[in-house]
Amino acid sequence: MKLWNLATGECLRTFEGGGGHVSLSFDGKYALSGSRNNTFKMWEVGTGRCLRTFDGHSKSVTSLNLSANGRYILSGSYDNTLKLWEVKITNAAYVAKLQISGFKPFEKIKEIQDDLRLAIDQAESLIKRGLYLYAYQILYRVWEEADFRDDQGLLRVYQKLYDQAINKTFNFGFLKNTFQGHKSHVYSVCLSSDGKYVLSGSLDNTLILWDLETGRYMRTFEGHSGSTSSVCMSADGRYAISGGGSIHDATIKMWEVETGQCLRTFTGHTIGVCSLSLSVDGKYVLSGSWDKTLKLWELSTGQCLRTFEGHTDWVNAVTLCAESRYALSGSGDRTLKLWDIATGECLRTIEGHSDGVNSVSCSPDGRFALSGSSDCTLSLWEIATGERLRTFEGHSDAVFSVSLSADGSYALSGSADETIKLWDVLTGRCLHTFEGHSYWVSSVSLSADGKYAISGSWDNTLKLWRLIWKLEFD
Repeated sequence: MKLWNLATGECLRTFEGGGGHVSLSFDGKYALSGSRNNTFKMWEVGTGRCLRTFDGHSKSVTSLNLSANGRYILSGSYDNTLKLWEVKITNAAYVAKLQISGFKPFEKIKEIQDDLRLAIDQAESLIKRGLYLYAYQILYRVWEEADFRDDQGLLRVYQKLYDQAINKTFNFGFLKNTFQGHKSHVYSVCLSSDGKYVLSGSLDNTLILWDLETGRYMRTFEGHSGSTSSVCMSADGRYAISGGGSIHDATIKMWEVETGQCLRTFTGHTIGVCSLSLSVDGKYVLSGSWDKTLKLWELSTGQCLRTFEGHTDWVNAVTLCAESRYALSGSGDRTLKLWDIATGECLRTIEGHSDGVNSVSCSPDGRFALSGSSDCTLSLWEIATGERLRTFEGHSDAVFSVSLSADGSYALSGSADETIKLWDVLTGRCLHTFEGHSYWVSSVSLSADGKYAISGSWDNTLKLWRLIWKLEFD
């Protein structure tokens, strides 16, 4: 069995052991192949790996179809039967394996689907009448059935209610999509401000732009001669900024998102760039480097306006806060530093972590800072005083990345323990642990609308997590 590029006619991949009738999944991530030996196989298109062989027919398998939601396979055979298979993807290994979880009669499946359609119709009718609470109660009851959690019709109605809610508290989350395309570790991920796109940087020296909803690969940006350790996007989505994170490439590059063209290269750091942060007005970018410095750059000219010196180890993380009047940095020297952008003066050094600081994030009002450290904890700080207000404990290995929600109420963290955790900032309580990556989670981000969390990992993938909230109405 072979995979071909329609535009060029190039053979992209050969699947050894596949043949006969073939079929692609709706999202293009999986392939099915039927065989004369009475079995059929499921393949991972991105790697060419056989995930599972299905055995049950007594003659050749002649036709296959995978449902749009990826839960069911229908097979036809010369043994005069059709078989409906229920499959579930688990995350027990680097490449998820498929497990047959049993069979359900067609009548039972139809009954479940009919109940779902009825619930959606009832909720839609109630929304039109302004009865949001009753519509939400219907949805909440349906959501008790785990199989319905990612149904697109259900999520569409839920979003209408989400937009009308006056208060939201976290309910549950689930994996919506896995983005595959990088050839090595994913170091950095960034969501566009409109929530439509994801940008990622990797050890494979590239940036990739993805469609958030579909997970579809859109564009690759090539030009770095070493790993791409940090990425960010302008608020209008027109430009991408990337940092070269190696001894061979300590440059910062500015890209036009629409074309993938590199518009400007910034040079000045003497060794890898670890972190980037764009100003609110999109005129400046702040960088942190292994050379122990921060630098402020003017995007329109590529000129370095100011260098901030004071850390005694790598500057792992930087962020601009309080309408870009101040900069916050985190370093391997175990400290955070607050800087005056206008003067370059270090206003405060914040101490408290027992190991290197890997990530920092500021609250929207600039009053609080969140840090993640190799000491396995997150800390919440009052920036004005440097006082530690709260410690978040739960990860079993280094915390590489942290992200605050748009309202500052929730925090997301990614760790070398291969998990992502969502936290209540007010109480410090862990609300949910997302599991699925098979290597270190190096970068995380929350969407501005609270719908999604995105994670990047050393397992070469990005994962998109759907967040569902309990809603309250007037």
